[in-house]
Amino acid sequence: MSVMAQISIMRKLLLLLFCCTPFVYGVEVFQGGASYNLASISSEISEQYGIKFKVNTVLVASLDRKNESYKKQWEVLEGINAEQYQLIYVSALVHGETNKHGYYTKAKTAETLLSGEEFLVQIYSSSGQLLVGSNSILSAKNIIEYLPQP
Repeated sequence: MSVMAQISIMRKLLLLLFCCTPFVYGVEVFQGGASYNLASISSEISEQYGIKFKVNTVLVASLDRKNESYKKQWEVLEGINAEQYQLIYVSALVHGETNKHGYYTKAKTAETLLSGEEFLVQIYSSSGQLLVGSNSILSAKNIIEYLPQP
């Protein structure tokens, strides 16, 4: 491969990196009147409550809450001790109301995350790094296995 071809590939990769980084780290999450960024949610919540937290995030996205995978994924999450694993759960819906008492995204964010799919579950580390993304339901065991060890 010529040097010019290698340079061209490197430029494309850098462009892709700069374009995609906001989607990984720029996910804005709301809870009540507060807004957080997944890249810094642990430190933001720690500062807000005056206690050191290292929360990981499970984000469940769907077109609407009628989606069977969406409903089943939330059933799985209800069986996990969120406090023990320092987890927060985020609902991301394109259509319909989200649970305004819990964590949620705006509809446009949900649409961007879904990228044309009907269902998505993602796990983010406390630093906002995407650990796993799946268009299939994740079991409680799978979710716990993906979490960073303390």
